Parts: sequence; structure tokens; C-alpha cells
Amino acid sequence: NPPSNFAEQRLLPKLIMNLVDNSFTAVAEQPNPRVRLTWMAGYNEERILTVANNGPVISSRDGKMIFQGGVTSKSNSSGRHGWGLVICKRIAQELGGSLTYESSTQETNFILTLPPCTSSN
Repeated sequence: NPPSNFAEQRLLPKLIMNLVDNSFTAVAEQPNPRVRLTWMAGYNEERILTVANNGPVISSRDGKMIFQGGVTSKSNSSGRHGWGLVICKRIAQELGGSLTYESSTQETNFILTLPPCTSSN
């Protein structure tokens, strides 16, 4: 089901747009670029949004820093970059969820996990 509460309706588009934009940037120089967005229910009815891309792998070293402010992999690393994932992580937390990532040479996934919808949403 689509988000039904005001906080999700207001915040999820910002989070999704940032993750999708980052993914398109990551695949810009790939020979066969691929970005995939998946929205599904998990085993315990938690809601899972995955934004996947076949861009460069995020090393474990870089992965430890990507949710910190001012950290960017963009070539123009001025003060305007490096805050999107920080904001996304805070949005996830504000909505009672989490934002994590998995990265391999084949694919990088950013995974937003939100609690199940309740009747009060």
C-alpha cells in the first residue's frame, strides 16, 4: 500500500529522489547502466524500499563514512555535496525505520526498512 500518513507522504519522496539521483550518478559511466527501485512487504509486514544500481562498488572503508556529513564520491566535492545520505538516514529514523546499504562488484543496494502500516497511519 502507498504511504498513508502525512510524515511519510512528505518525507519519502525526498528520500527516494536522493537515492535514485545518487544511483543515476553512480551508473553514469557504466557501459550498461542499470537502476532499479523495488517496494515490497517483508516477512513481518515491514515495508522495504530498495534502490539498486550497477555502479562502482562501495568499499568497506568508504561504507563506514557514507552516512556522515560532508562525505561524497562526486567529482565536484564542494560543500554542496555529501549531505544527502545523512538526510536520508535521518528521515528513515524519523519514520521509525532504518537505512542501510549492501555493495558488491555486481550491485549496490540502499535499503530503507519501515515498520508495518498500522491503523493509526
